[in-house]
Amino acid sequence: KKKVSGLSEKQRKKYFQLFDSKCLKGSKKSAEGIFRTNNFALGPLTTDTEHGIFVVMSRLNHSCGPNCEVVWQADSECQEVVASRDIEDGEEMTICYLNMENRVKTAGERNKIL
Repeated sequence: KKKVSGLSEKQRKKYFQLFDSKCLKGSKKSAEGIFRTNNFALGPLTTDTEHGIFVVMSRLNHSCGPNCEVVWQADSECQEVVASRDIEDGEEMTICYLNMENRVKTAGERNKIL
């Protein structure tokens, strides 16, 4: 909440336009719910890994067979979206919301996680 309150008005508006999957129907979105729904790990996932919000990347939809990967570039402290295969003109860019461990589970197991 403190970091969100430190954003400019324009940045806060963009932040609160993101989806909050933790919000109960009829309830107001929360900064924490938006963060939990949209955050990306800033590097390999460990107990100490920092996480961040990338407004444009948070708009990418999930696919179990994605055409893109999200890559953290530690040297430049930059998050990138990289095509993992050729993407047809007009085709939606998608990423997998699951980590590598969970990607190999059955469809039913993956649905429970998502």
